[in-house]
Amino acid sequence: MTTSPAHRWILAAGLLLPVVSGCAAFRPIKGVPARYLADDFLGQTRSGKQTIDLSLLRQSPPPTHVVDTGDVLSVYIEGELGKRDQPPPSFFPQNSDIPPTVGFPIPVRDDGTISLPLIGALPVRGMNIRQVEDAIREAMTVRQKLLNPDVRIFVALLQPRTYRILVIRQEASSDVSIGLQGQLNIGALKRGTGKVVNLPAYKNDVLNALAETGGLPGLDAENAIYVIRSRSHSAGCPTPVYQPQTPLPSSARRLDSVIRSQSPEWNINPHADYRSPAGGF
Repeated sequence: MTTSPAHRWILAAGLLLPVVSGCAAFRPIKGVPARYLADDFLGQTRSGKQTIDLSLLRQSPPPTHVVDTGDVLSVYIEGELGKRDQPPPSFFPQNSDIPPTVGFPIPVRDDGTISLPLIGALPVRGMNIRQVEDAIREAMTVRQKLLNPDVRIFVALLQPRTYRILVIRQEASSDVSIGLQGQLNIGALKRGTGKVVNLPAYKNDVLNALAETGGLPGLDAENAIYVIRSRSHSAGCPTPVYQPQTPLPSSARRLDSVIRSQSPEWNINPHADYRSPAGGF
């Protein structure tokens, strides 16, 4: 049996193919090994780091709710708020930790008072629910003697005050798109996102704000969390804009209320209140 010259050439090419494929090993790419690079070109090491204690990002609520502006109380005063021969209205809050209650809704006004018939404005700011009930009973039965001492008075928390929090995040989000030819493109889009959340009292902290907006920052985000509480300025006066690189005088810095928490030292705004996560927003 004889072979044609074409078959011989194919056999010779097959024998030489493994040698040709390894030619790149004799011509390495010119470059500098990573171990010889300067520290400026190396990334930040993550060895030895661990997740922070998440309990540091939440505030500890008081034993009882402290009444303040924005709270809605449920008040029932026999003979004054509600008729004696009719049961008081009942409320069943939805999506809330507040238990069902009875009475009439009475909001706490901006000056920290509630308005009741016959006695007018009654200051309740800083009191707990039991103290508010005792204050109403004293005003009705002792000071003005409008009702009998044994009158039924009931006070409960109907709706706690809420805080409007704006959360700005800067991290990569997944970007999935399908082309005209059915090709699937998966990538990462680095852009900022924002979300407004309403947090009830004693849950207006960093941990709950992050939980409502997607959790802790990702690995590609800045390793810092900034808590900024704005202040109201005089009417007609524009809010001054401060650049981070501009040094501020020591008199303009409120060091007693600044929590840097891994943030640069120059990031201090004299017109913003940086508060500890344990104190809420």
